[in-house]
Formats: sequence, C-alpha cells, structure tokens
Amino acid sequence: MLPEFVGYLGETRQNIRPSLFDKVVPILSDFGQGRLDVMDKNGVDFAVLSLSGPGVQVEPDTARAVRLARYANDRLGKEMQRQPTRYGGFAHLAMQDPKAAADELERCVKELNMQGAMINGETDGLYLDDRRYDIFWERVQALDVPIYIHPGNPPDYSHMYANHPEMWGPVWSWAVETCSHALRLIFSGTFDRYPGAKIILGHMGKPYRFSCGVSTAASKPPT
Repeated sequence: MLPEFVGYLGETRQNIRPSLFDKVVPILSDFGQGRLDVMDKNGVDFAVLSLSGPGVQVEPDTARAVRLARYANDRLGKEMQRQPTRYGGFAHLAMQDPKAAADELERCVKELNMQGAMINGETDGLYLDDRRYDIFWERVQALDVPIYIHPGNPPDYSHMYANHPEMWGPVWSWAVETCSHALRLIFSGTFDRYPGAKIILGHMGKPYRFSCGVSTAASKPPT
C-alpha cells in the first residue's frame, strides 16, 4: 500500500472487520524490516508484491487512473531494486484503457523486471473476456507472463447474500466472483484466441495457475 492509494482501499472496508481495518494499512505499507522478518519467520525467501486492490480500477477518471498506475509501479520498482533477492512485483494496471494497460504491463516487465500483473476483478462492469481486452491478452501472450486475477467485489449485490453479510467478501462472494471470471474467459474463447495466456486465480481456497491451449468447447473446467 502507498499513501496515495489508501482512499481506494476504503472500498474494501466492507469486507474487513472494523476492528481490523485500521491495522491493515501500516502492515501493507511496510517494505522494510518488518515485512522481511515476517517472511523469514515463515520461510518465505522471495515475495511478489502487488498494490492492494482495488486501486485505480475504481478511479472514474481514466487519465488519472493511467497516471497513478504508472506511479505505483515506479514506486514498487524502487522497492524491488532495494531488495532484489527478496522482492518481485506484479504491475498495477488501469484496465479502463486496455491499450494503456498493455503498454504499462510491457514497461513493467521489460524495464522494471516485474513478473506479471494483478487485476482486481471487473472494471466498470467489464470482465477480461470482453473483446475490448483482446489487445491486452495479445500482449500478455507475447510477454509470456501470468495475470493474477484477484477478486474485487461484484458489481451488484445478489439476493443470495441477503441477511448473510458473513458471506460477502473473502468467505464466499470473492470465490464466486473469481470462479465466474475464470469461466467467462474459458467460455468466451479467450484461450482459443490466446492459447499462451496464463492466469493465476486467488481466493478459491488457494491460488491456482493454469493455461488453456485447446478448444474450450472440448476442454474440461479447471480443477
């Protein structure tokens, strides 16, 4: 987390117990010894860091979103340079502009040595199966890096969650949202068009990474 993005993090306040939310920002903001100590204690040699969502994906001004995404990536890139054997990075992208997102991903991979990107669910109601993102997936395939699809809150509040706020967020709705996003990509033929594309799915019990290089009409759902 960076100070300029704390306001965007507030969108996730609904997913975190009030008693914990204010404790989250200092922990997420630590790139120094505190984070390294936790990594060492848990046997983690190398961590791929990413800006906590939703970040600029909820920014209504596209130009501002593109500018802030670049700023966030430059800041993360500097932290990676300070700890090159401990920190990697996933790019933060303004998905409101698919071409700008593709260009920024390429810059982050080639110039900042990042390992891929993290995208927080849908953007302005669009999921990554939308054909407007073809230019993005073409670049992803060419760069041969994974895209980590992290859930955001669904664009609407389904009746299934009525009177059960405990189901909203990491416990259940995020898993449903991530699974639905992945299935949209499969059934839309995204992996038929870009068989070299790789995605990582989180909040489904544990992360899964897969790529599909065969016809989705004949392929089985991911397990």
